[in-house]
Amino acid sequence: MKRFRFIILGVVFSVIYLILAVGGSGLGHGTYIFFVPAWPYGLGLLVYPLLLHLVGIAETARDRLVFLVLILSHYGIIAYLLVQRWPAEADSIAKVWSVEPINIVLPAIWFLFGHLALWTAFFVKLVGSNPLVRPPR
Repeated sequence: MKRFRFIILGVVFSVIYLILAVGGSGLGHGTYIFFVPAWPYGLGLLVYPLLLHLVGIAETARDRLVFLVLILSHYGIIAYLLVQRWPAEADSIAKVWSVEPINIVLPAIWFLFGHLALWTAFFVKLVGSNPLVRPPR
């Protein structure tokens, strides 16, 4: 059941992020930059339940390596797409910021908070599984 808890948490994170990204898009009249982590076709949001599942089961070095490869690949794809989309989105971002800055701030904060929590969970799991760092009982 513990493993499914992480998957459900990843789904909840993805759904909330998608709702915030729709708000940033202004229902078609704003910026689509917050859909970058969801590309292609929303499949990018499936990576969060998978990443949280990997954090939940990260008992071996192989599990941790798979997590690192997946998240670093995800960051690479996001960076590439941001560089590709930024020139086309700059005016839209400015327009949304001038009308409703909260629609820029909320998705950005949610994304950063989610990744901070993800990395925190990963490092807590990593330190907890290391007998050299674990405090004596």
